Amino acid sequence: MIIIKATHKHESNSLLYLPIGKGGKGMQELETLYKTTKIKTAHYLTVSADPHVQLVSTFQTVKEKKSLRSIVKDARTFAGHLDLNIEYNRVESKTTIKTSNSTIEVNQPQPKHLKTILRKNVEKKLEEEVKQQ
Repeated sequence: MIIIKATHKHESNSLLYLPIGKGGKGMQELETLYKTTKIKTAHYLTVSADPHVQLVSTFQTVKEKKSLRSIVKDARTFAGHLDLNIEYNRVESKTTIKTSNSTIEVNQPQPKHLKTILRKNVEKKLEEEVKQQ
C-alpha cells in the first residue's frame, strides 16, 4: 500500500486491517487470511469422518513423521504467530485451542466453529500493534 502511495507515510499498516467498528479501515490482510485458512484446513483434516479426507489426513501424518512439510505442521506454526497453542487429536477427532486465558475444544468439522476464535485473536493482535505505535 505504501509503495503505490495509497496511505500516508506515517499511517500504521495495522490500522488498515482493524475492523471499521474499532477505528480501522476494515481491509483483509492476505497473509493472515492464508494462515487462518491453513489452520481451518488442518482442523477439518483432523476432525472429518469422510474416508477420503481421513486418507489425506493419514498422508499428512506420514509426511509430518518424516519431517516433511505438512498442513498440520504449518498450522501449528501459524497458530503460534497468532499467540495460540493448537493440538490436533486424530484419535478423538477434536481440536484443542489454548489461548492466554481459555481452552476451547472443537469437535465439529466445519471451519465456521474456528472462525470466530481466530478472528478475535487476529483483532487482538492488531489492536496491540496499534497501541504500541
